[in-house]
Amino acid sequence: MERPALLESVNRNHPLLDGNRRLAWLLVRELYLSYDLAPLRLPPAGQIDVFIRQVAADAVALDDTVAWLRQVFDPDCG
Repeated sequence: MERPALLESVNRNHPLLDGNRRLAWLLVRELYLSYDLAPLRLPPAGQIDVFIRQVAADAVALDDTVAWLRQVFDPDCG
């Protein structure tokens, strides 16, 4: 659960003046890459942006964040 928590924490708590959504996505992506869970292909940037904005607006439950990240980074998982 640490990866979805990282995405939500950075995205919602605004540690930076600007760029929190970008930082949240980059940190999670790099964490997955460090575990060799790089996706074969990422969704279009627009879809990623919409999802990250929904997380920032607290419109996505943690379970939904988990499901989305699994779909992006481990499509065989579910």
